[in-house]
Amino acid sequence: MCAPWLTAYRYDRIGPLNGFSPPAWAHWFGTDQFGRDIWTRVPYGGRISLLGGLIAAAVGGGLGVPVGLVAGSLRGWVDDALMRVLDVMLAFPASCLRSASW
Repeated sequence: MCAPWLTAYRYDRIGPLNGFSPPAWAHWFGTDQFGRDIWTRVPYGGRISLLGGLIAAAVGGGLGVPVGLVAGSLRGWVDDALMRVLDVMLAFPASCLRSASW
């Protein structure tokens, strides 16, 4: 959203004569082999990563907060049961759960 406001160039505009230019006032991070401004490409590419991080945080908070509220308010056997379920989940590394072959 804000990437066009942060940059002075288009992310896909090439300048064949400016290939591999070092950092300067015109191009803060320099240019790549096609003469594209690297600083311009950073915010445009970062939009995807930031969106993914925000979605992951929202899902984690959306699931974790209600479970924590239930466990904290009911206590007793409900808290113990929820904690044992989470202990089992944390016992397995994430790489083990993602792999197709065990």
